[in-house]
Amino acid sequence: MNILIKGKNIGTTSDELGKFSIKSDKLPTLLEISHIGFEAKTIILEFAPLDEIEIFLKPKIATLKGVLITTEKIDTVYHDRDYSVKDYKLVEEGILILIFRNTLNKSELVLTDYDGNKINTLQTLPGKPVMLYKDCLGNIHFFTKTKSFQIYIESGDIILYPGVDLDWFVNTMKYCRFLIGSKMYYQQSEYLDLVVNYYYVDTNSISRKIFHTVKDQDKIDFLYYNPENFSLLLGRPGPDLGELKGLATDKAILDQIRFIEIEKRFNSMAYLSPAFAPMHVIGDSVCVFNFPDSKLEFFNDKDSLFSETNISFHKQYNNGQAGNVIESVWRINKWQPEIYIDRKKRKAYSLFLNNSGTKELKEINLETGETEFKIKIPFPYVSTINVHNGYAYFIYKGWGESQNKKLFRQRIE
Repeated sequence: MNILIKGKNIGTTSDELGKFSIKSDKLPTLLEISHIGFEAKTIILEFAPLDEIEIFLKPKIATLKGVLITTEKIDTVYHDRDYSVKDYKLVEEGILILIFRNTLNKSELVLTDYDGNKINTLQTLPGKPVMLYKDCLGNIHFFTKTKSFQIYIESGDIILYPGVDLDWFVNTMKYCRFLIGSKMYYQQSEYLDLVVNYYYVDTNSISRKIFHTVKDQDKIDFLYYNPENFSLLLGRPGPDLGELKGLATDKAILDQIRFIEIEKRFNSMAYLSPAFAPMHVIGDSVCVFNFPDSKLEFFNDKDSLFSETNISFHKQYNNGQAGNVIESVWRINKWQPEIYIDRKKRKAYSLFLNNSGTKELKEINLETGETEFKIKIPFPYVSTINVHNGYAYFIYKGWGESQNKKLFRQRIE
């Protein structure tokens, strides 16, 4: 929230809780208060307040591409004056929400239905919360910094199983994507994450079969014609901190170490970002969103490719490598490497980011590859988006007397 003394070049901003203080050399004075997504407000202070004052802003109504966005179009699924939403997962029983207060010192799990009606609460959690995680079998886990605790829901009760080592759990489950029948599907990258292999393990025979591979050939060719970049990213021999001797020559060694690290980061960001080709279940098919080759690939229950759809909505303008880096920063409606699947509706959505920080969801036509605008989430920098049964769910600090993060949903259809 921005606060300005009208007529003077004096202003301030509020903290994450909406609190602020400002000094004026005379009274009465006019304060202008504004915030993105809310109507600006002017208040008059004739006397110095003896106590804290509360200021409430009205949500702003905006018109976007012929669609009227108002507070009535967005439901508050969960909010609490004392607790903030840390994470949530959509489960068969409803929504499992991880909430916390007092800088993570107290956390709870809340189970609601999809409309936000509370079903149950688990009030005692071990350790400070990090996140919730859904594994490839559909099980939900509560993560602390060192442990993973599986969560079981039975007749509305939330049960927490004993914890296991977090590193062991992540290493065991990180490549697994989903289970179909007796097949556990995996997605694993290699060659600087520019090659993605898709395979399954049949739990009946414990046999492993690779059924598809995606390569980001443009980036692989770039490495081929620029071998110095390849050796750099693989960690070519160079100076290390062990060579420092406390002498003036140490500066040259530190400069070289710093140069190599900067080059690594720049190459990874500008030219050699990992191949983005997620695999999802849509209806009875397995769909690989093959963005390096600009197509959607559909596999049947025999793991045979039976359909392909060309796509282009993800492409930057063809300005060369350097031009694409600039375009990725300044593009007004920039595609984000994120895919959301509404498994109930059998629909797929892609995300686009505006310079204002607001995000747009566009439905991907799985037959034509074209995208169609569906909604604009009118708040900047929302997080943890999920799509289910025609609604987009997301976390945002929202409006009201509390600046705690809340869980909202917005109708797509």
